[in-house]
Amino acid sequence: MINQTIANPEAPCIGQTFTRTKRLPPQQMRYRKKLLIERYGYCCFWCSCDLTPLTITIDHYIPLSKGGSNELKNLRLACLPCNQRRGDSLPT
Repeated sequence: MINQTIANPEAPCIGQTFTRTKRLPPQQMRYRKKLLIERYGYCCFWCSCDLTPLTITIDHYIPLSKGGSNELKNLRLACLPCNQRRGDSLPT
């Protein structure tokens, strides 16, 4: 996980910081995709449709914008329509 600590301009105390997670480089995401395929097979986590190497995407269960991480436990395989439909929403 790549973290960047930056000063929060809305923080009540000077020097208070928060951590923002950046997206991983493509090479690392390809490696994680391979690990996820080995673990879960070619199946969309959300709709259970069959995936192919061309239709598979990686979805963040908890989006990065909502405090999620790039750790394997937060990544899911999804078809493009499911991934796009979710956007940055939290799972229900």
